[in-house]
Amino acid sequence: AAASRPLEALLITPIQRLPRYSLLLRDLLKQTSPGHPDHAAIGSAMEEVEGQANLLNSVCPSTPEVSLHNAIPYVVDKTGLCGGGKV
Repeated sequence: AAASRPLEALLITPIQRLPRYSLLLRDLLKQTSPGHPDHAAIGSAMEEVEGQANLLNSVCPSTPEVSLHNAIPYVVDKTGLCGGGKV
C-alpha cells in the first residue's frame, strides 16, 4: 500500500484532498438548513478550504518541468506554511 508508493505520490496526497473537502463541505452546506446551528460554521469551513485551495493554485508552479520535489518547498515558502520557515 503506502510503503510501495514513491515519496512524490505520498507528498501530493494532502494537496489533492483540498478539492474533495471543498466539494464535501459544499454538498453538506446545501443539505443543511439555514436555521441549523452548524450552517454558518460549515459555510465558514467551506470558504476557508476553498481559499487555501485557491492559494495553493496561485503559488504552485504549473510548468511541467517543475518537479514535485521542487514545488513543495516553493509552496511552503509562498504560503507561509510551517511558520514561514524554509524547508
